[in-house]
Amino acid sequence: MPIQPSRRTLLLGSLAGVLSLGGCGVRLEDDAPDIPFVPERKPLAGEAAMLTVLGHLRSQGGEEWTEQAEALRSALADAGVPKAELRDASDPETMSEAVTAYEAAVRDCGLGMLPLMGRLTAAQIRRTPHLFDPAPSRGWRAGAVAADDLKATRAATYALGVIAARSSKKISRRAKDARKELQELSVRQTTAAGKEAGQLTLGYDLDRQVSGEQAARRLARQSLERLVGAYTAGLYRLDDDRAAALETASWMATAQGLAEDWGSEPVALIGTDGT
Repeated sequence: MPIQPSRRTLLLGSLAGVLSLGGCGVRLEDDAPDIPFVPERKPLAGEAAMLTVLGHLRSQGGEEWTEQAEALRSALADAGVPKAELRDASDPETMSEAVTAYEAAVRDCGLGMLPLMGRLTAAQIRRTPHLFDPAPSRGWRAGAVAADDLKATRAATYALGVIAARSSKKISRRAKDARKELQELSVRQTTAAGKEAGQLTLGYDLDRQVSGEQAARRLARQSLERLVGAYTAGLYRLDDDRAAALETASWMATAQGLAEDWGSEPVALIGTDGT
């Protein structure tokens, strides 16, 4: 007489079959039917807002928009967002709704997505600065991050001062204008840093000497690009202060705009790790 398998053996066999589905390429979709022992997919933190941003980027057209949309789509796909959700991301009806989505994405996304969302938000701030909420005037909880941003701003300000002093009248005027914008940022950054703000450094070592218009332009561009990178790197340390992260995006927008004035390429998607 054949031996009948026990109920425990049958259950274990069923479980093994279910778990083996993962090796066969089964991917959890939001609307997938319940499968025993397989949990439903939990949306990413801030996923709805990021999908709205994706829909907005796709709807705009143009090379820069398309590249930004693809960077966000790829990051969301790598994080496990289903293809159907990515495909169906819809464009908000108004620009105000789009701006709200950018702000919500920075506030709510996971830390791993924050540098990219900061860059994308900075790019949008440059396009529609009047639609974003003004930054608060309080100090940051992460005062040390603001202090490091301030240090980076002062270094770029110093470089622009050297350029203004050693260049032609035309270049000097542009450097002074850019320097003024950075000085305004440094005032706010000093308040944000609070007691963490360090003493003003009297001088900095420059990578190159200012010996002609081309050298002046290169020094200005590189100094401002480094500043954007420094602000971006700080985002990794702002997981617990997302209001500060949003303000950082506005600083990034200012620095990136100045960098492009000196010949930098748009870098909303480059160096999202702060480099």
